Amino acid sequence: MQRALVIDDERMVLSMLERQLPAKGFSVDLADNGVEGLLRFIDHDCAFVLLDIAMPRLNGTDTLRIMKRLKPAIPIVTITGHVGQGQMAETVRLGAVACLPKPFVMDEVLRLVAEPGWAKTA
Repeated sequence: MQRALVIDDERMVLSMLERQLPAKGFSVDLADNGVEGLLRFIDHDCAFVLLDIAMPRLNGTDTLRIMKRLKPAIPIVTITGHVGQGQMAETVRLGAVACLPKPFVMDEVLRLVAEPGWAKTA
């Protein structure tokens, strides 16, 4: 089973994705801040990452930069409820596959991760 890494400081988002992604064939690894997420990213293989931009300890933009340097082939989708269009575009420029505004539509996330060839085989 492919593994999804979800990094978000909102417990509701983590819980929702923890319930929804296994139905699409993904095991889920959760982190509630950028530092913890980065450690999980380094220590475990994952098919893709869902990454919040506005988080404590290490924000999503900086986390994204580090992740792309370490494992550039891993697809990363950023999600946010607290930044503007400029910051969203910046994450795509830095290598995110897409940036979805919160509240995002779960079906959109599931559509992205279900596309053939989108997620790396872990």
